[in-house]
Amino acid sequence: MKVYFMSKNKRKIKDAQKAANLLELKMEVFRIDYDIEEIQSENDEKLVKDKVIKAFKILRRPVCVEQTGLYIEEFGNLPGGLTSIVWDNLGVENFCKFFGREKNKVLMKSIVGYCDGKNVEIFSGECYGTISTEPTGTREERLDRVFIPKGYNRTLSDLGEEKNNISARITAFKKFFNYLEGEANG
Repeated sequence: MKVYFMSKNKRKIKDAQKAANLLELKMEVFRIDYDIEEIQSENDEKLVKDKVIKAFKILRRPVCVEQTGLYIEEFGNLPGGLTSIVWDNLGVENFCKFFGREKNKVLMKSIVGYCDGKNVEIFSGECYGTISTEPTGTREERLDRVFIPKGYNRTLSDLGEEKNNISARITAFKKFFNYLEGEANG
């Protein structure tokens, strides 16, 4: 089965394919390299629905999109759906400086949106943790460089394959792929 995934982020496509492989599904995930203009909203499901509908209108075939946000309790669960804007403006070091406190309870939430032209489906994955005081890993790993899952003392970037068991993005994609598999066989 072919799955079309609209994103400029190459890391996301790797995680999506990894999720399909972990489920042992014969799915090929094709990245459509296109930058969709996102609405600015704290409501991440509204943001993802808007984004996937725009993606469908561009591609004219079933497509999925993904959005990951960090919800920092001490800051009123912001930046949430606005995480990329905050991240891009602060930079990774300042992000850690401002939010890297052990007392900060943080939810990393990934949402996969899918549109087949008639319906929009939403699938989410969540992981609780904290923000590191210093980034690790490589630049393209973005949020994984600073997020320390609950029960761990290392960032997602440092967990290697162990990350696959707790990653919010991989969890969301697994739910999405299970849905697609059910639709195909149902």
